[in-house]
Amino acid sequence: MVIYIYRLTRGILMNVRTLASRLAGGGFGRLKTGVSGVDVYIRKIKEKSYIVGLLDLGSGPVADIGQISAMEENLAAIYNTTDIIFVVFAYDSYEARCRIADLKKYWIYNEQSCMLEIYDDQPGEFLNVRGMLEKPEETVANRIFSCNNIIIAVNIIVFVTLEILGDTENALFLYLHGGITANSLFKEHEIYRLFTSMFVHAGIRHVFSNMLVLFFIGNDLERAVGRIKYLMFYFGSGLVGGIVSQLYYNQTGALNTVCVGASGAIFGVMGAMLCVLVRNKGRVQNVVLSRYIVGVVLSVLTGFTTKGVSQSAHIGGLIGGFLLAVLLYRKEGLRE
Repeated sequence: MVIYIYRLTRGILMNVRTLASRLAGGGFGRLKTGVSGVDVYIRKIKEKSYIVGLLDLGSGPVADIGQISAMEENLAAIYNTTDIIFVVFAYDSYEARCRIADLKKYWIYNEQSCMLEIYDDQPGEFLNVRGMLEKPEETVANRIFSCNNIIIAVNIIVFVTLEILGDTENALFLYLHGGITANSLFKEHEIYRLFTSMFVHAGIRHVFSNMLVLFFIGNDLERAVGRIKYLMFYFGSGLVGGIVSQLYYNQTGALNTVCVGASGAIFGVMGAMLCVLVRNKGRVQNVVLSRYIVGVVLSVLTGFTTKGVSQSAHIGGLIGGFLLAVLLYRKEGLRE
C-alpha cells in the first residue's frame, strides 16, 4: 500500500511556471539539458550541487521517461551529486507514479486535489523547495497593503497635511514640523528628528520623485526578505543616513542646514537589495544585478548634479542598507 508522509495543504494552487520563478528567486540557475518537457535548475552551496527537475505530465508532449532517467544519471555524474529531485505535476497521481518509476527521487503535485504527495520512500525535504511549494500566491490585498506601500501612503499624507498648513519649501517651516539640523541633533539632542525628518519633504517634486523610486524598488525587496526585515532595512538605513549627513554638516560647519526626506532610507533599500542580489547570484525574481547596479550608479550621480541634495545621506543610507543586509539577510537554504 502507498503511504503518504506529507501532503500540501488543500487549496494551495501551484504550477510549473510559478515554481520555476520561485526557484530562480531562491538562487537556482536554469540548466540547458536538451530534453524536451523538463526544466532543470541547479544551485551550489559550499561546492555541493543541488538539482531540481520540473516535469509537467499534464500539458504538452513529454520526453520518454527513459530519456529523463538517463539525464538524471548524467547530471549525477557531471556534478558529482546525488541531491537530485524531480517535482512532477500531474492530474492522476497513480498514473504519474507508474510512468516515472525509473526516477530515483521525486515528488508528485496532484493538480486536481492541489496536494503535494511525498511517498514513504522519498525525501521529505530538499533545501527549501517544499517551502516554495507551500507558499501561497501573493494576493492582490497583500500587494496593495504591503509595508512599502503603507510607508508611501504615510509620506504622502504627511506631505499633503503640511502643504495645507503652510509652505513645504520654507526651511523654517520644515524644521518646525520635524526637519533636522546638526545643531538640533548634537547640541539640543533632539534624537527624534532622525525619525520625523524621514517623513517630511520639501515640495511636490521632492516627495513625488522619492515615492516613485520607492514604489518601484521597495516592493521587490519586501517580497525578497519579508515584511519584518524590510522594515528593519528601511528605518535602520534611514537612521544611518540621517546620522551620517548630520555628522557631515557638523564637520563642515553647516550647523543649521535643514534636512528632510526619505532619501537615506530609499538608498538603504537600494543597498540592501544589492546585497540580496549578490547572495542570490545576481537574480531575485525579475530583478537582475547588472541592471540594478546601473540604476544605483545613475541615482548616485544624479545626487551629485542636483542642487539641495544631501549626498552624504544618500551614501550613508546606501552603505547602511548594504551592511544591515549583510548582517540580517540569509538566503534560503544557506544552512543546508
